[in-house]
Amino acid sequence: MSRQRQWATRPDRVKAYLRLSAKLTDRVDATLTELELCSTYEPGTPSDTLAVAVTRNEQWVADDALLRGQIARRVLQGEKIRQEEKIFSVFEPYTRWNAKGKATRPVELEVPLTVLEEASGFVLA
Repeated sequence: MSRQRQWATRPDRVKAYLRLSAKLTDRVDATLTELELCSTYEPGTPSDTLAVAVTRNEQWVADDALLRGQIARRVLQGEKIRQEEKIFSVFEPYTRWNAKGKATRPVELEVPLTVLEEASGFVLA
């Protein structure tokens, strides 16, 4: 039985997971709000490092909300998520789905990469 089918047969567990995830996300969001109120951001100070961490965690909170919505739509409501909306990696959001059409690997996840060669022959990636 596939993982998707297992989740579909146990909607109570999916709902419990989504509730727990929402609860943890709310706690993180409250902590971030409190940190922003308690600190002042000045470039080059330890609070600057805090600002970077807060920004990164705010993005994770937003990603979590998006993923929870997609799980609820796909598993609980049976909706098919469009390819453009799907997130394949939270850590590398630029990851793309590549349908190769080959028998051995019909589908792969790929990360776009640009390689440039400088006039003097150095390769820049």
